[in-house]
Amino acid sequence: MKYLIVIIFLITVSIPFINTTVSGPDVKSGDDWTVPSWATITTNSGFFSEETTASVNINVGVFDVAWKQINPSKDVYTYTTTASVKDMPFSSFNSQNATTKPFWMRIWNSGVTWAPNWIQSYCNVGSIGKDYDGDDHLPIWNSCVWGEIKKMYTHIFLDLNMRADPRLKFIYVPGAFNWCEFDFTEIGNYSTSTGYSYTVCNNNNNNKNNNNNNNNNNNNNNNNNNNNNNNNNNNNNNNNNNNNNNNNNNNNNNNNNNNNNNNNNYNLY
Repeated sequence: MKYLIVIIFLITVSIPFINTTVSGPDVKSGDDWTVPSWATITTNSGFFSEETTASVNINVGVFDVAWKQINPSKDVYTYTTTASVKDMPFSSFNSQNATTKPFWMRIWNSGVTWAPNWIQSYCNVGSIGKDYDGDDHLPIWNSCVWGEIKKMYTHIFLDLNMRADPRLKFIYVPGAFNWCEFDFTEIGNYSTSTGYSYTVCNNNNNNKNNNNNNNNNNNNNNNNNNNNNNNNNNNNNNNNNNNNNNNNNNNNNNNNNNNNNNNNNYNLY
């Protein structure tokens, strides 16, 4: 009965200290992009889009050019031509490059209407199919097509040294398929319709690396086993020696004790 009274008393006493007010979430309509007050902007990060919108911190706009716009003939480059892709007008390379603001870059390459006219006959290629917006595309994996694209990239980013431009934040590469976002849809459709297949590179190298790793592991295991065996033998020998020494010491001590006892006995008499 005493314990029951104590329990009832504890429950009664603790009730006034229970906070019965539970605050719910602060629900806001629409998209809520607020962040905690302690959150700070990470270096070299932020929003980007086709156009800047300072009110929502989109401070990096696009530098858009089509391949045909800057490379109209083989090994010929121009910076004053305009173009249009997906109903978006592209100013000339020189005009866009005159900005003092930061930008990201997109060079539209794979579309049949984005690429220079000479590339199809020169590389003997044609459309591999359409993207979901209905635009036809060239085979970006074709060695001739990709080789010419790489030459263009080399000219823009090495010869003109755009790669060292502090305004440039990043670039879409390889500038292929819908919106230059390298969708796999076009590749999959082409592979399904034509039976086109591909091989995964570096398999042999990976196998060799795996074999080397296995051999190294085996060698390491053997070495470790040998070392362990040697260590065990050494430990056993050390233990035996220690035991022998201890036994000898114990015997000596016993003998000494016996002698002492004998001496004590003599003294007692």
